[in-house]
Amino acid sequence: MLFAISCGKKALYVAFSGGLVLAVTLATVTWWSVESLRKDTLTRINFAQHHIDTIISNARAVANVTRNLAGMPCTGNTLSQLRHDVIRTPNVRAIDLVRQGRIYCTSLYGATDEPDRLSLPSARNNLQLLPGNTATPHLSVLVYRTTRPKGTLLISIDGYFVAETLFAIRTLPLVYFQVGNTLMSKSGQILTPAQLPAGKREFITSPDWSYRLVIVTPTGILFGNIVHNYRKSVLVCLLLALAASLLCYRILTRPLTPVEQLQNALARHEFVPYIQPIVDITTHRIKGGEILIRWKHPEAGLIPPDQFIPLAETSGLIVPMTRQLFADTGRFFQAHTARLPAGFHLGFNISKSHLADRHLMEDCQNILAELLPCRAELVLELLERDTAECTAEMKTAFSKLKQEGIKFALDDFGTGYSTHACLQNFSTDYIKIDKSFIQMAGVDDISRHIVDNVIALAESLNINIIAEGVETASQEAYLQGRNVKYLQGYRYGRPVSLDQFIKNHLSGGDGPFFTGSPALAYQAEQ
Repeated sequence: MLFAISCGKKALYVAFSGGLVLAVTLATVTWWSVESLRKDTLTRINFAQHHIDTIISNARAVANVTRNLAGMPCTGNTLSQLRHDVIRTPNVRAIDLVRQGRIYCTSLYGATDEPDRLSLPSARNNLQLLPGNTATPHLSVLVYRTTRPKGTLLISIDGYFVAETLFAIRTLPLVYFQVGNTLMSKSGQILTPAQLPAGKREFITSPDWSYRLVIVTPTGILFGNIVHNYRKSVLVCLLLALAASLLCYRILTRPLTPVEQLQNALARHEFVPYIQPIVDITTHRIKGGEILIRWKHPEAGLIPPDQFIPLAETSGLIVPMTRQLFADTGRFFQAHTARLPAGFHLGFNISKSHLADRHLMEDCQNILAELLPCRAELVLELLERDTAECTAEMKTAFSKLKQEGIKFALDDFGTGYSTHACLQNFSTDYIKIDKSFIQMAGVDDISRHIVDNVIALAESLNINIIAEGVETASQEAYLQGRNVKYLQGYRYGRPVSLDQFIKNHLSGGDGPFFTGSPALAYQAEQ
């Protein structure tokens, strides 16, 4: 009987200990998920608010620049300055001039006569969110209004940029952009407060502008967050309740931090080069390609760069990653120089931190030496934002690289904040027009206007253009008709491994990449 009682107490102690561990660990997981979700959401919201503030600040800046045009007649000189200011200002769609409650001049169409909707009593501040305007009735627009003694300026901001900001932060709670009684979702849909989903609501008001971000946490989202993101932790809790040894094991062994995972992946050469072809449309031949990085994870498979590049940049690992990419690419193509066309274009994405790296010159010289038989054209691609603050050290590094025959390209041209400044600071060899403009150029007047102006700017400065994101024959014919020589996009090939690139595109030397008449294809689509 004593033995039986003793065993019963042991069972009771085991059950109590297991229940206690289970309760504590589950409570910890719940608390951690709530805190992590809250902190992560606030961090992302702060980022979105800062980005939206910057977008509106751009509108205010261009309003200050064009304030002398308020009330001026809609002459050719007026329209020329309006359109010039639109093309050089990020995120701005159009500038309208208003006099006596009527819009009489717009950068899109010139002279016009239509009512100023912002003058209605519902406009309580200098911002108004509209579901569309005359030019694009189905695309939302954020309007910044400023009044001068002789007239009023309306700066139209494409609502796409605000919606894309909300989409990019990828918060689990729903986030909406609100101006007055009008809201916009991350998909660009215009809503009223009554149309918001049920749930807890929080408001983040901009200290500088008359808008706020509305955070809606639907009922049950916390439980869903635990189920979706912490299923393994719940399983661990159950296992910890069954055995003290496993508890100790879980305490003593912790998962690697994201930075440590990147460091281990770098040491194991898990970051591999992929390449997307660039074609010369005038000859229908391969010009070269842009080298892109992929994480070949042994368990998760191929991981796209947007999931690890931001952390690599903030942690300082992007430089050794790119150095490894240079070395691997050079070694591979050195064995295939006989198949590469003369002047093979090889583009690498770099950040401003690379220009400060003392090894960049050495890496560039090595890859040029390895590809000397085909006289490769090495092109370093910089984002516009990385050239916004050009230091003396950056200019020195840039100059030395140019002396070695290395060329530079401005990537995603037209989406940054320093379009003119970067052209002034750097002797750019290529401009890469962002795919968002290319893909809309055939259907959206604003995007076509932007592309045409960028092409004209590049031609006046004798800068080559590479159009990104070309997917259709009509886009190809549109660009070819405007003498854009180099094209890149899914129409010519998706990013593939270097082996696959050789098999797909260069197995027969540098012969024609594709056949057929783009012009005829374009006419057929019309």
